[in-house]
Amino acid sequence: MNFSETFLVKDLKFSTLIIKGNMKLNFSEENLDYLRNIAAEVRYDIIDSTGRAGSGHPGGSLSSVEILTSLYFGIMRHDPRNPNWADRDRFILSKGHAAPALYSVLAHAGYFEREEMKTLRKFASRLQGHPDMRKTPGVEMSTGSLGQGLSLGAGMAAAAELNEKNYNVYVLLGDGECQEGQIWEAAEHSATIGLENLYAIVDHNRLQIDGRTREVAAGKLEKKFSAFGYRTITANGHDFSDIFEAFEKPRKNTPTAIIAYTTKGKGVSFMEDKAEWHGKVAKGDLLEKALKETKTELEKYKIDEIEMKKFIENTWSEGKEVQPHQTPPPTNHTPKKIEYKIGEEVSTRKAFGFYICELSEKYPSIVTLSADLTESTQLINFEKKYGTFSSCKLETEYICGSPKGRHFRCGIREADMAGFAAGLAACGKKPVMTTFDVFYNKMIEQIRQSIAQPKLPVVMVGTHAGLGVEQDGFSHQSSVEPVIMAHMPNIDCWEPCCPSETQEIMDIVIQSNKPSYIRLTRQDVMEIKRNYSVIPGRGVYVVNEEKNPDVVLLGSGAMVYNCLEASKRLEKNGIKSKVLNINNYGEAYSKKHLEEEIPPYIGVVAVQDASPSLLRDIVNRRLSRSPKHNNTVISLGIKGFGESGDKEALYRNYNLDPESIADAAEKSIEDQKYRNKNFSY
Repeated sequence: MNFSETFLVKDLKFSTLIIKGNMKLNFSEENLDYLRNIAAEVRYDIIDSTGRAGSGHPGGSLSSVEILTSLYFGIMRHDPRNPNWADRDRFILSKGHAAPALYSVLAHAGYFEREEMKTLRKFASRLQGHPDMRKTPGVEMSTGSLGQGLSLGAGMAAAAELNEKNYNVYVLLGDGECQEGQIWEAAEHSATIGLENLYAIVDHNRLQIDGRTREVAAGKLEKKFSAFGYRTITANGHDFSDIFEAFEKPRKNTPTAIIAYTTKGKGVSFMEDKAEWHGKVAKGDLLEKALKETKTELEKYKIDEIEMKKFIENTWSEGKEVQPHQTPPPTNHTPKKIEYKIGEEVSTRKAFGFYICELSEKYPSIVTLSADLTESTQLINFEKKYGTFSSCKLETEYICGSPKGRHFRCGIREADMAGFAAGLAACGKKPVMTTFDVFYNKMIEQIRQSIAQPKLPVVMVGTHAGLGVEQDGFSHQSSVEPVIMAHMPNIDCWEPCCPSETQEIMDIVIQSNKPSYIRLTRQDVMEIKRNYSVIPGRGVYVVNEEKNPDVVLLGSGAMVYNCLEASKRLEKNGIKSKVLNINNYGEAYSKKHLEEEIPPYIGVVAVQDASPSLLRDIVNRRLSRSPKHNNTVISLGIKGFGESGDKEALYRNYNLDPESIADAAEKSIEDQKYRNKNFSY
């Protein structure tokens, strides 16, 4: 990384100290009053805004004031005039409940008017109860659910290396938050790959909702971060000079942790060092008392408004770029698809593994991640082609990779991997994240908060789907995972039925600007004859056309082939069937194509190697919108959790084999006849 750039603060009576790309302000005692004045105003805003809202988290907001003030007015390079400047430093408030402090600092820095603080937590306000990157200017990542910020920051820091950008990433953690396991997943991962542009700052006020942190967390945080490979420094979190000194110490090829000792509720006498003020706001006389105390502190600093404005503007860096990211444009390479022959058997994970290498030549922004499953999820060839990422140096050689490697070995740290991928996506990369489908259960909260809500374009690939894992048994056989993902807002959910369809879906998701989830098989599946190409916005396709069917068989993924085989059995019995493929759950539900392809008053059998509830819900809810339908729907899938065995035995047991599907079809026909005879529509 290039640290040769220098950024000078102009026209003020203090000098600057530049260390490795960070702006360090070496203040005289007189000029520290600028920062103390801002801190006092921020404390006033915290009490006033939470008081107006009638809710919020004043305790932890007050303890973090000097840390945030130091960062935005003395350490970080940022420019509110060009908030998307690609070389800006990034800040993540992992302890998202301290949002009032961050909002006030952002307002003082110039991202929006301070008057807007009065709208905190109000409906339609840009200042949500916890930071929302989609609403609030200057907020880099959505946070709130604790434990996720360090993973996000690590992904952003790695993106700086890949993009050859000169910025640092600062993550503010709570000390109670450090009881979350994901913090230590992120710490170990980021130290292992040597992200020296990553700073973890812990607001160590030693209190959490239930009381003292020492009552539930043994050991010193300094020793814990050191044990995970961080360069660790302690500081007085309310002393500006001490904070600056902590940041001025040279970096050593590893991330930095600054343990900032603070007081919860700092600046309000009756709140100081009291756990009860974590999530309770001052009201009535106590509110007046708190506001008076913060005003009294502010009156110590007689700084002219014009001089203060000049001070703040001169802490801005000159952000000349306005592009949000450094995303390399597509190349002229045309990805080569394999022309699979009808009847050829290839797992959809293998089709994915081949084609992601082709796509990556076209799209240099593609990076891949795996959680100790690089070969199993078929990323091994991508890794061989593009290398493993590491910026950790031992003397002159990089360890286990290079800063240009496009594959990330995340270890057995699924939660961290999800956050890391989100951080990469926020900085212009196109992360393709892989693990076994069943393990997406471990990442649901990370996906919800850090990928789906902010609509970051992460591609989430779940291989080894359903009963096809066979002998590994229930612990590795996914069933409810696609149900959860399908009901998560903002995520495009796909399940290809054959190798060639996998390639077409990959084309779509790589070019998409929103999150995607793809469910793939471990077992080989048959390449089937398709008279369609996959296009965005449809989700339902006819695989076996029949103009006047007696029944419709509707499958997803590997079950489409089983539906085709069941259709042949039905034909021998004189039953005409139409076979449909649902390869996109959300589009199948939201568009009209499903009801257009299913005739009224006939039976429907929906089949998926997953919980039967997903396709049943899609079909019933979609058809219920049409008064002319009234179909009998039988849904087949994994009822329970699965078990060990070969797939033929497992499919028979769970009624997913062709014979069972045909039997269900005949039953649906009889049920529909009874329904048509006894009910008038």
